[in-house]
Amino acid sequence: MKKPLVSIHWLHENLTNPKLIVLDTTLKKATSKEETVCEKKRLPKARFFDIKNTFSEQSATFPNTMLTFEKFQEKAQDLGINNDSIIIVYDDFGIYSSARVQCH
Repeated sequence: MKKPLVSIHWLHENLTNPKLIVLDTTLKKATSKEETVCEKKRLPKARFFDIKNTFSEQSATFPNTMLTFEKFQEKAQDLGINNDSIIIVYDDFGIYSSARVQCH
């Protein structure tokens, strides 16, 4: 990867790449009246990167507190993410929650 952003055409052409991991990081907006995020909108092969429940420290004082390195690594590996993975991150609202995904 030479650029941090890819086009939809690039993504379409590379969906069969075994190193490609597509992460849907969609969170419901704080002002939303919907109870959950709709999974029907998820891109093909996308895996849900659950910022609220899986990738946040649940016992922390503040919401969405980042996990420790070890816990983050374990949860990322559970999604199939490895050192050689090509990771594409998106959300349904532009960069509402996708910008919150960090790799240690």
